[in-house]
Amino acid sequence: MSKKWTTLLFTVLLTMAACSNDDTKAPEEGEQAPENGAEQTESGDVALTEIPDVVAKVNDTEIQKDRLEDQIEAQLGQYGQTVEDAPNEQLNQMYYSAAQSLVNEELLLTASADFKPSDEEINAAWTKEAEQIGGEDKLKQGIEQANFTEDEYRGLLAERIQVENYVADRTGEVEVTDEEAKEFYDQQSLILGGAQGEGGEGEGAEGEATLPPFEEVKETIVAQLKQQKQGEQTSDIIEELRADSSIEVFIEEPEAPAMPGAPQEEANENA
Repeated sequence: MSKKWTTLLFTVLLTMAACSNDDTKAPEEGEQAPENGAEQTESGDVALTEIPDVVAKVNDTEIQKDRLEDQIEAQLGQYGQTVEDAPNEQLNQMYYSAAQSLVNEELLLTASADFKPSDEEINAAWTKEAEQIGGEDKLKQGIEQANFTEDEYRGLLAERIQVENYVADRTGEVEVTDEEAKEFYDQQSLILGGAQGEGGEGEGAEGEATLPPFEEVKETIVAQLKQQKQGEQTSDIIEELRADSSIEVFIEEPEAPAMPGAPQEEANENA
């Protein structure tokens, strides 16, 4: 099966992990990376990074160019873009980030090989996805629009569950208390000026936005906080796996863009 990693299915944990895992830091022991630097065209535009046939190597496993291209196309497709639409500077950053993400995914899938899910777990995840999207027909329609077969999609579900099982085994089940959920709710309420809804209309005085009553959104908040904790735990595990692995990434990390109107030297000092 072609591993099109960038679906929203598998990236829940990895995206959350990336929020607390800085891939731009110095390589871990045993990890190699190319020198920094972005070339420019004669017109002054940033040159597009050339993607090698092998974009990264994790221990003895090579990550091929087509996996990265699948990821980039799917990411852009979420916003109605294609590779031809995106500017070179954006693509260069996406190429590098995607290569790092693929490394993380390879590490996690290798480490979690003994935690493959049962058919019952996969079917339960399929049912949950269908419920969230509005029914099985809509789920199948979305799968088709994303150029997946049903078997490929179930395969991605299986791999996501595999990693979740592994992380849970390493860290224990993630729990979110009512107090944590209420604290999060109150914080969001303060952002909206302390407006909390009572009748569920979602508006306060003079049409000001309010939060629905806590009990109405409690389940959603708990799920969100659980994902956040899972991401943090996954980030810690990824750092450990990277430190114990030999990693080579064959795509250059692009330089951070300069602040508009700022001299390049000053922008680099403030980066």
